[in-house]
Amino acid sequence: ISYVSMILMKTLKLVQPGSKKLRLIQYLIKNGIRVFRRAALEGKLTNELDLSYQAFGVMLHNLCQEGWVTQIRRGIYIAANTVTPIYEQEIAMALVSPAMVSHASAFHHHGLTDQVLGAVQVTTTNTNFIRSQEQMGKKSAIKLNGVTYEFIRINKEKFFGEEVAWIGDGKFQVTDLERTLLDGLAHPQYCGGFQEVMHAYKEYFEKANLGKIISYALRLDVAISRRLGWVLNNLLNVSMEKINCLVQKDRVGYRLFDPSRADLGPYDPIWRVRLNHHAEIVKSGEDNAGIT
Repeated sequence: ISYVSMILMKTLKLVQPGSKKLRLIQYLIKNGIRVFRRAALEGKLTNELDLSYQAFGVMLHNLCQEGWVTQIRRGIYIAANTVTPIYEQEIAMALVSPAMVSHASAFHHHGLTDQVLGAVQVTTTNTNFIRSQEQMGKKSAIKLNGVTYEFIRINKEKFFGEEVAWIGDGKFQVTDLERTLLDGLAHPQYCGGFQEVMHAYKEYFEKANLGKIISYALRLDVAISRRLGWVLNNLLNVSMEKINCLVQKDRVGYRLFDPSRADLGPYDPIWRVRLNHHAEIVKSGEDNAGIT
C-alpha cells in the first residue's frame, strides 16, 4: 500500500468525509507538500474551498490543534504524519522565496567537503523576507528548532544555476556543481575557507562541465572570472586557449584572489589578480597532475 493511500485512509477515519478540512489535507498529501507558507497556500485554495482568508486561518489553527500540521514559525507550517522526517533543506525552501541551498550546504550536498555543517545556507534575491535574529550585511540568520538557517542575498540577475534535489521524500533546490564551485570563489568564508575551496577544485573539478562553469563565471562578475581562470590555469593546468576569455582584458584594474583576506601580496599580470593567498595555494597544488 502506498504512503499516499495509507494517509488518505487515515484521514477518512478521522476527518468528516467531504469536508473542506479533508480536502485541504488531501491536497497537501497528493501534491507532496510537507512544508508550506500560509500565504502561498491561501492563494491557491481559498477560492477552491470557498473560504475567506479568516476562515482559512481558523482551519489551519484547527489542523494544528488536531495534530495534522505544526506551525514552526509565524505563517510557516510542516505536515505531520509523514513517513520520513522533514529535512532542514525543505524547511529552508519555505522560509524565503526564491531560494536555493548553497555555499557550504551545497558543498556538502555535492560531496566537496567533509566539514561538519553548522548551518543550512540559502541564496535568495528576496530582501524583504522574514525578520532575522542576526544581521551581517548581505547575510542574515535565524534559528528554528535548534537549526540555524543563513540567507545570502544576491541580485536577481545572479540568481541562476540551481537544480532539483531530494533527500528521502524531501524536495528542494540546490546550486548545481558548477555554481557551487563558483560560489566558493565568491564567498570562501561561507564555504569553509579558501583552502577548502581550493581542495574542492583540485579533487573534484573533473566532475564539472568546463563550458558551463566558464559561462556561469562570465555572467557573475570580473573577479570570479579571473579567480576561476587562475585556478584552472595554475592549479589544474587547463590551457590558456580554452579559458582566455576569463581574463576580461577590457576591464581595468586588479581583483583580490581571496576576497576574504587583506589587500596584500604579489600581482599576477596575466590574470590581473592580487595573490593574497598565493603561498598557501601553491603549497596545496604541489604534485598536482592537472587537467589537460
